[in-house]
Amino acid sequence: MKIFLGPTLSLGLMNKDITFAGGEKMYEVDYYADNSLNRFNVSASAAVAAEWANTIRLKLGYDYGLTDYDPSDSIKRTENVLAFTIGYMF
Repeated sequence: MKIFLGPTLSLGLMNKDITFAGGEKMYEVDYYADNSLNRFNVSASAAVAAEWANTIRLKLGYDYGLTDYDPSDSIKRTENVLAFTIGYMF
């Protein structure tokens, strides 16, 4: 059993929405182009993981967002994530 507590830092490289209709590209929005969204994110994280035979890992974690990812308005928007992961290590 493993336990993780601490900060998680992340940096967004790309955030685009491309819409197609009838096989044709209708429009594309790049959310980082005009700095409308924050690329950098900090969260307080906690996770537990269990490993079997050093090959299978099950992990359950929660990230509580601390950074406002949309600073353009007066509402604080954070990214909170509950994740369940199954991994195979080789």
